[in-house]
Amino acid sequence: MQENRRVRMTKRCMKDALLELLENAPLNKISVTDVCIAADVNRSTFYSYYNDIDELLTEIETEVLEQIPVNVNPEDIDYEGNFLDKLEIFFNYIQSNEKIFRILMIKSGEHGFNTKVTSFILEHYKNATLIDNELLSRYGCIYCISGVIGMVKEWIQDRFPINYKQFAKLVLQMSIQAIEIEN
Repeated sequence: MQENRRVRMTKRCMKDALLELLENAPLNKISVTDVCIAADVNRSTFYSYYNDIDELLTEIETEVLEQIPVNVNPEDIDYEGNFLDKLEIFFNYIQSNEKIFRILMIKSGEHGFNTKVTSFILEHYKNATLIDNELLSRYGCIYCISGVIGMVKEWIQDRFPINYKQFAKLVLQMSIQAIEIEN
């Protein structure tokens, strides 16, 4: 069913309210009432769109993941150029959306957003390695992605001490070194 403009605005208000509340409190300390007060909506309005706060947060996370700029074709990968460009676009997106990534990856990371990001990246980049063995390729990717997520969290917490282009180059160099193993 197509959502009208009013529904989209109401849902956006509730999403923004939840994100604001997550900046100061863990998810388990935030009630539906808190979200409704912050969004200036009635509880019945909340429940007409969501069953609970977890469902609202899941919708936020899904939207963020759907907006991640990913377009990796394994045949087009040139580790010195094209892939670096893809990483730069990806990290620019994170830096440009600092607030939401700080909240989802650091403040409420225990909820599982980091696991969702790992799965998302693994799905889109799994064929981007030079390793022929599928199992070793998967493990190498998981290792790299987990490390990159740790680096991204620090990069966000440190308020981006290096720009996204430098960060992308660092990530690429470290990832290539990490997956250069014998089959």
